[in-house]
Amino acid sequence: MSIPYQGGSMPGYLSLVDPDGPPRPTIVYTNGFDESCEDGYAVIGASAVRRGFDYLTTALHGCFDLV
Repeated sequence: MSIPYQGGSMPGYLSLVDPDGPPRPTIVYTNGFDESCEDGYAVIGASAVRRGFDYLTTALHGCFDLV
């Protein structure tokens, strides 16, 4: 997904428990240092979704496309 950011956009991933269901609590995960969005999903996101939370992570400034 693309998130508006400072006149541009920031890439991110949104994982929903049920895309057609009601809104759910959402964990917003901010990666850091040399960790990627994909690493964060493997460590936290997949478990969050299994437990009933939606999960959002983004590539912060200095990572990937935002360098």
